[in-house]
Amino acid sequence: MRLKIKKTGSFKSSKKYLDLIANSKVYDVATNTPISYAANISTKLGNDVFLKREDMQPIFSFKIRGAYNKIANLTPQQKKRGVLTASAGNHAQGVANACKKLKIPCLIFMPVTTPEIKVKAVKRLGAKVKLFGDNFDQASKKALQLAKEKKIEFIEAFDDPYTIAGQGTVGKEILDADPSLANAVAITLPRLGFEIGSLTYDSTRKLNRVQKFKKVKSASSDANKLDTQFMSVPYNMDITLYAMAKNSDDALQMVEQILPFFQPD
Repeated sequence: MRLKIKKTGSFKSSKKYLDLIANSKVYDVATNTPISYAANISTKLGNDVFLKREDMQPIFSFKIRGAYNKIANLTPQQKKRGVLTASAGNHAQGVANACKKLKIPCLIFMPVTTPEIKVKAVKRLGAKVKLFGDNFDQASKKALQLAKEKKIEFIEAFDDPYTIAGQGTVGKEILDADPSLANAVAITLPRLGFEIGSLTYDSTRKLNRVQKFKKVKSASSDANKLDTQFMSVPYNMDITLYAMAKNSDDALQMVEQILPFFQPD
């Protein structure tokens, strides 16, 4: 099933993100990762599929981009006070890595259920870790409360223009490498900063089609919540809604379903 939202005919409200992406500071810590041809997946799906290898970043995730770009753009006073965030995984490492590079103190709240390997990875980057709550929501609520009390900058995982712009550099790299590769872009959720940033850049650069993947036989229990968050972002796109994937396996099944829509006209 495909749902078509109204064409806006304008990307004026996305210009600020284009400027932020163009001036992003991510390459102080991140690399322009290669785009690899996925031979086995391509054979299985009967189409050419390429992978943007963000697993080759220093922290093995694209989260290094948005976290660093946000923190690098803080004022000197904000940097001096330090930063605080909540995360159960890659965002925590992105923040810790940025703070180590910029020599900024940081405190990261993580749920007590966080795997020890992830906690150690964050501590290894020099961050202080506070285990709190049985889930991310509880840890995040406590972190936000402390940030407000101490007047310390809370680093959002996705809901911030600088974070979005940092993740959006991935979309720029894809287009700079070869615009034809971005005929269709599959992104698993929840990765809203990455999705918003990359698709804002790609759509504004006048690609033939820009796709956002929504709930169609989705394995994600957070489909409605995430979709609401995405659609609240203030920018304009002509987007076809397809399916939302919770993880890489779900994404592969989703890609298999939607690729027929991308055959040459």
